Amino acid sequence: MWSRMSSHRVSPPSAERRLLLQATERNLAAHAAHLHPFVEGATVFRVGDFQVADSGFDHDTYNIVSRADFRRGFRVDDVTVVAEYVRRVRRPFSWWVADDTVLDEAQRVLPAAGFAAGETEEVMYAEVRGSRRRSVAPAGVDILPVQRRSQLDDYAQILAANWNPPATDVAAFLHAAGSDAVSGDEPTSRFFVAYAGGEAVAGAEVHVAAGVAGLYGIATLESHRGRGIASALVSTCLEWAATAGVPTAVLQATDEGSGVYRRHGFRTVGQCTEFGM
Repeated sequence: MWSRMSSHRVSPPSAERRLLLQATERNLAAHAAHLHPFVEGATVFRVGDFQVADSGFDHDTYNIVSRADFRRGFRVDDVTVVAEYVRRVRRPFSWWVADDTVLDEAQRVLPAAGFAAGETEEVMYAEVRGSRRRSVAPAGVDILPVQRRSQLDDYAQILAANWNPPATDVAAFLHAAGSDAVSGDEPTSRFFVAYAGGEAVAGAEVHVAAGVAGLYGIATLESHRGRGIASALVSTCLEWAATAGVPTAVLQATDEGSGVYRRHGFRTVGQCTEFGM
């Protein structure tokens, strides 16, 4: 379905593009909530088209508002209900808009409710079969699927290190999710951690929902960047998506990370904007 969008530039408006952006939104919503059932005090609920995933922790990485349906749009009354909830719990939240065809509508309604526009990232996609490259890790680096709580904690520390000082609430939420979050014979989500000399130095997650595989949380410790570890993790995620029978992968990329993804066949299809409160 997506093969006609071959340019690295944002493709022109089309039915195929809109469906892909909506699949990205749905995948984002599914990913935003998949760990919450394992965490005491976390909650997920719907308001109109929107899903609110509240981790109970004071960091917006796991406090996310996303669009899970496409019937009502950015209705002022729905957005108001979400905004009132965020103010009441007094925790930071991010509201991601991955379907830029509705960005004008979002930019009218969300700031009026108190959500300020922040960073913008590229929405990228790749055909899994065509984009796969062998996941050859650098010498001395082993990439392992997360199957134990200790490995999930390793990933948590890598992800938390993206902030300075490290985001302790990010690590605490993943620790609270525990081993139940990575068990199961056919998980819809898989974490991977790269170890160098026994030290956890990089990690990534891939989540299957809405007919696509979403790549999230690809992070490398600063001391180990520039060695091709992130690229090997992308390959690993794509290989796992292929074995799961998913034809298309999607992700949101910063300017710094987009080059790595392009080398794996990812192309820009739109932009994702974060609104925060």
